[in-house]
Amino acid sequence: MVNKRGWVRIIEAGMGILIIIGALLIIANSKKTYSEPDISYKLSGILEEISQNSALRNSIITDDEGAKSQVEDFIEEKMNGQELDYDIEICDANDECSSDRDTGTGDVWSSERIISINIDNINQYSSPKKLMVYAWRK
Repeated sequence: MVNKRGWVRIIEAGMGILIIIGALLIIANSKKTYSEPDISYKLSGILEEISQNSALRNSIITDDEGAKSQVEDFIEEKMNGQELDYDIEICDANDECSSDRDTGTGDVWSSERIISINIDNINQYSSPKKLMVYAWRK
């Protein structure tokens, strides 16, 4: 076999290219990108807990004056450690809720939940309410 050295050099060059590409892929995948947690998922979970809490649910449905502050306290308790401001709106299920507070220029997360009566309280019918929570960085 003549020119056996030529084939060996071609194989060496191919292996070298594969090693370099492999190293670049490893370096590219090892860079950890910081991604902010999606607060709206956490807000959805908190709203689920509120809907299952009969005391909070009943105060929201009956338009209790302290309902908004009770919900704010509940959210503050669940979101401890987060540097967030909140706004809570309670309105009828068919109405459009919007925040009237200044949320700044950053990201604003929102979540909503329909709160309705418990089947045990069917005699105390009230119209369902929409609970909207807005959160943003301080």
